[in-house]
Amino acid sequence: MDNPEPSLRVLIADDHPLFRLGLRAGLEGEGLAVVA
Repeated sequence: MDNPEPSLRVLIADDHPLFRLGLRAGLEGEGLAVVA
């Protein structure tokens, strides 16, 4: 998981469903499917 955004790392580490849904939609658009 080489995320350039430390804030995203924190959200992913938090593992909250809402955050995961939001990140998934945003990251998939950027080609970063680390939340999948």
